Amino acid sequence: MIEGQRPIGPPAPRPCVNCPYRRDVPSGGWGQEEYDKLRAYDAETPFQSTRVFQCHQADRDSEARRICSGWAGCHEAEHLLSVRLVLTVGHIDLTAYQDVVSCRSPLPLFASGSEAASHGVADIDRPRVLARCLIVKVFRTRGDVRTDPWPLPRSAIPPHGPAFRGGPRSRPARGPFPGRASASWVPQRINAPYA
Repeated sequence: MIEGQRPIGPPAPRPCVNCPYRRDVPSGGWGQEEYDKLRAYDAETPFQSTRVFQCHQADRDSEARRICSGWAGCHEAEHLLSVRLVLTVGHIDLTAYQDVVSCRSPLPLFASGSEAASHGVADIDRPRVLARCLIVKVFRTRGDVRTDPWPLPRSAIPPHGPAFRGGPRSRPARGPFPGRASASWVPQRINAPYA
C-alpha cells in the first residue's frame, strides 16, 4: 500500500439500491457526466478510463470507499485497465483484486456500461419519484457530491424524506443536509468524483 493512501475496499456482495448498473434502478437519478463514465469502460483495455469506478454510497476519500459491485459485475474485471493499475500501484491488495475479478451480482445487471448509460439518460430531464428519492438518499449519505444547476421540483421530496424499507429514517442524516428534507433546500442531479 502507498504510504498515506487509503486502500480501496473490495466490492460489496450486491450492488447498492441506486447503482446505475442495476436493471431495476430508476432512470434519471444521476447527472449526464456520471452516465458518460459508464461508457468509458466498454472500450478495449488500452483505451479505457484509468480511474476505478467506486460505489456511490461513500465519499471518494472515505475509509468506507469500495469498488462498485455493479461495475465489477457488469464488466470483465480482469480486462479493466483501472483495476490492473490500482493493483500495480498498491491502492488495492491481491485479495481485493481477486474479489473484483470474481464478482458476480445476485441481481440482474445491464450487459454493458453503454446499455446502463442509455437506460440512465432516458428520463434524465424528468426523473420519476423513485429516482428523486434516490437522489435525496445520496445527498444525505455523501458529503462530496457536486450538482448540476437543474433543480428538482419541491414535489420531488416526500414530507419526511425518502422512506426505504421500514419507513422514514430513524437516525439523523449525515452529509451536507442534516435533518429532514424541507422546502429550504432542493436536491439536484448528482455528479460524484472518481477515485
